Amino acid sequence: MKPGMNKRLYLDTSAFFKEYHDEEGSDHLHGIFKQAKNGGVILCISIITISEVLNALDKIRKRQIISESKMSDNC
Repeated sequence: MKPGMNKRLYLDTSAFFKEYHDEEGSDHLHGIFKQAKNGGVILCISIITISEVLNALDKIRKRQIISESKMSDNC
C-alpha cells in the first residue's frame, strides 16, 4: 500500500451484522468497526448488504430480541 492509504476491508452481511448482534467473532468485528470510526480502515460493503442487514434488524426488533436503544447506540 502507498503511504497514507488506508486498508480496505470488504464485509459481507454476516460480518456487518455482528456489530449489532453479539455472537462468536463479534469482538473481532467490534475492533474493526472501531478502527473504521477512527479512520484506520475503510469498510466496503455491497448495496445488497445494507438491505439484508436492515431487514434482519427489523425482524429481530419486531421479535424484541434487540431493543431500539441498542440499535441506536451502534449507529
